[in-house]
Amino acid sequence: PFESVIDIRLNDFVELIRGQRGTTVRLQVMRKNENGFDTLSFAIVRDKIILKDGEAKAEIFEPTTSSEESPSAYRIGVIELPSFYVDFNDRRQNPNNYKSSSRDVRAHLEQFKGDGVDGVILDLRNNGGGGLDEAITMAGLFVGRKPIVIVRQASGARITVHRSREEAIYEGPLLVMLNRFSASASEILAGAMHDYQRAILVGDRTTFGKGTVQNIVQLPEGYGALKVTIAQFYRVSGWSTQNRGVETDMILPSINNARDLGESTLENALPWKAISPISYTPVGNIRRYINELQQYSHERRTKDTDFKEIEENVQEFLTNVKPLEYTSILKMQEDATKRKEERDEEMASAQKTMENTAQEDSEDEKASNEETTIRSDAYLLESMAILEDYIRLQQRVEVQN
Repeated sequence: PFESVIDIRLNDFVELIRGQRGTTVRLQVMRKNENGFDTLSFAIVRDKIILKDGEAKAEIFEPTTSSEESPSAYRIGVIELPSFYVDFNDRRQNPNNYKSSSRDVRAHLEQFKGDGVDGVILDLRNNGGGGLDEAITMAGLFVGRKPIVIVRQASGARITVHRSREEAIYEGPLLVMLNRFSASASEILAGAMHDYQRAILVGDRTTFGKGTVQNIVQLPEGYGALKVTIAQFYRVSGWSTQNRGVETDMILPSINNARDLGESTLENALPWKAISPISYTPVGNIRRYINELQQYSHERRTKDTDFKEIEENVQEFLTNVKPLEYTSILKMQEDATKRKEERDEEMASAQKTMENTAQEDSEDEKASNEETTIRSDAYLLESMAILEDYIRLQQRVEVQN
């Protein structure tokens, strides 16, 4: 029989697929057709796969590329980070030049500094985690050589404080995007940014809540393996990321906030707890701006058609669909997508002019497609607006002082 992977974290899904090279894994997918849905099965031989889509991507948004609906006054650099990755084989062979998420993000930040960006957004949505060392190193790129995370062994006998060894290379305005599927290493980085008041956290109400360390113990005679929880993560403030996750500073409307998701919904999940904080000093004073930023964001969202539709979907979920079967979730998402496509077509038709060029340069077409994708991401657009509000508020305080 096939094991359902609906609503599980990406890392857990990948773990189910992984196996010894040359062995076969069977996958079954649900496909929409004219009669509803059917299923397809595939047998895939395991081999080494290089996932380029899993690497950090960066883009700079200019004021000149903003639209009337989404005006921009500042240059904003956006880094999308799907996971915290490192090529261990490459690191052993080339310790000074290997592939990793922290090195890629460093390169993007250096490029941003060279291009003179006014603010940076780090997108950790759907980032299920990865290497602890990568999260610690990456945190150092924003706060410098400081304690980042505390690891407490299951017995409680040993507590280790992990510090970043990196010098901060970007000290400008920073916003971190999160959702309910940001987990593990993502929560370590987000928690550090929150405790040091280094970044504004924006997105779902809280993150996944995976704050434990596991070790895999091989069983004898080919009986498989056991995954044993051996330790727990704590932020420098003493708060655990386990069960509760990391709460955002600014909550955006999302169906994830209404659904039963995260570590706390799992059977026998370890409870949240706190330990004594360690000595640390915040590097910023973001808290003073949050109330005003929330007010500006709320005023914007009440006029935004995308967020109005998101709010309608949430209400529909709470009123008519909860608890949901998978097909109900799918239908609701398809209906919302269809309504958005119809609205986008109407807007495109209204803006279309008589003087369309017969052919477009392939690079221009690619850029146009990418811009369309960005413009359809209401959460990213609102995050950019929040970051710009933050920059303006900072500048106002500097003038007053």
